[in-house]
Amino acid sequence: PDVITMHWQLAGAKCWHLRPNAAAEVWRKSDLPHLARSARNRLSLSCRTGDVLMIDTAAWYHETELPATGFSCSIARDFYTSAEAAELGRNCISEQMTITQHLCSRCLTPTTPPLGAPPGTCGCVCCCEQREVTAV
Repeated sequence: PDVITMHWQLAGAKCWHLRPNAAAEVWRKSDLPHLARSARNRLSLSCRTGDVLMIDTAAWYHETELPATGFSCSIARDFYTSAEAAELGRNCISEQMTITQHLCSRCLTPTTPPLGAPPGTCGCVCCCEQREVTAV
């Protein structure tokens, strides 16, 4: 990976829900983890005060969830494993915000239409794969 994100939980807790991104370069060199073969399966883990999580966020779709009550505080920092990625990272500003997007109910990937596709075209992994098979 070119970028590894370190998440340090300073106080409280944060739950992470992870699922492999099948399009990530790292999975081209090895098999997808078993949990990726079922759209409903995902890895969930909880970070508590003092925990450190190192994750390749390009290889894993991730969603975080804060507890309903209590205080949660964490810091995230990207570490670059190549000079090229480090140069790109110097020009980036990271910001966390809430984004709402539609996910496919079968593969749980975003349904955003591919660039240049007609409106209403599903861009999830399973629909894109199906279009490729149909086109051949």
